[in-house]
Amino acid sequence: MRSKYNSAENSVKKPTKFGIFSQTLLTVFLVALIPSVGLLFSIRYQEKIQIKSLEADFKKQARISALQVNSWIENTFLSLHQNAVTSSIISMDAEAQVPLLEASAQLPELLLSSFRFFTIDLEGNVIARSDGKKLNNYRDRAYFRDILKGKKFGQQVLFGRTSRRPALCLSVPIKKVKQLVGVLVGCSTLTDISNSIDEIRN
Repeated sequence: MRSKYNSAENSVKKPTKFGIFSQTLLTVFLVALIPSVGLLFSIRYQEKIQIKSLEADFKKQARISALQVNSWIENTFLSLHQNAVTSSIISMDAEAQVPLLEASAQLPELLLSSFRFFTIDLEGNVIARSDGKKLNNYRDRAYFRDILKGKKFGQQVLFGRTSRRPALCLSVPIKKVKQLVGVLVGCSTLTDISNSIDEIRN
């Protein structure tokens, strides 16, 4: 009889012990889980704040860069217009033009090691260059054709035949007594323009 009683007693106590263990385990799990969940939400919240902050900084830098690029373009056009009205450039004589083109390419406000000036006649032939390189024909270039169409300036982003790199070219008309006699062009690689903007910013 005692053995049966003991057996029955044991069968009653086992679920009770298992239930307490389960409750304890669940409690420990919840105690550990709640801070983890809170930490996870905190990390996600901080990530969102950082992303918004980075987006704001990026937009700010983009606006600053745009303003600096516009300023650089304005300075370049100013230099081109000033040179285009000089007697040396108007002459469309290479010997007279080269010294002025070379000096113009070294202007400190341009801050570009790859900047080059050159003149083009109405047939698209390069007459003189500031870098002494080959005199090509650029009649197919949009910055040249825009001037022939009567525009006050031209501009084009292209792959340079001389530099073999992406470049920005700006152009203005060369006129003799209101008669178009040629085109004055200034070009620089996009890499140098980007580097010059960084120098200005820093």
